[in-house]
Amino acid sequence: MIKRVKKSINKKKEISINDLALMIANNAVTTDKKIDNLSVKLEKHIDTSIENLAIIVAKGFSSVDDRFDVVDKRFDRLETRMDTMDSRMGILETRVGHIEQTVMSLDSKLEEVNKSLVKIEESTGPLLTGYRIMQSEIRELVSRVTKLEQKAKISK
Repeated sequence: MIKRVKKSINKKKEISINDLALMIANNAVTTDKKIDNLSVKLEKHIDTSIENLAIIVAKGFSSVDDRFDVVDKRFDRLETRMDTMDSRMGILETRVGHIEQTVMSLDSKLEEVNKSLVKIEESTGPLLTGYRIMQSEIRELVSRVTKLEQKAKISK
């Protein structure tokens, strides 16, 4: 605008106020049109950007939904596995209960066997004493027989 003013000043040495007002008005109209064009372009760009943002957000939500579906499936599988483990634990508890009963029964029988062994040991105590006494007497008798044989001069 300033360049135009300088050119017109050079062409005409005198510019009237009306000429300047006309030039400013023309430039204002041109500037208004340019601003309007820029405003329209900016609105289109903003509308496009908002639409793009909406599409991006929608895709993001869709992606999150897909991920949640995968997580839900994994939780379902985990829940199924936990249910299976619960039933297996029930079976194991039953088996352990049977094993405990068997061990208790064996322990009871072992106590009976121990009591029987104690009774046998108690009853064999006098037998062992008698056996020791008899062994001692047999040795003594063998020694006497050996001496008698020597005196009688009998050889084996």
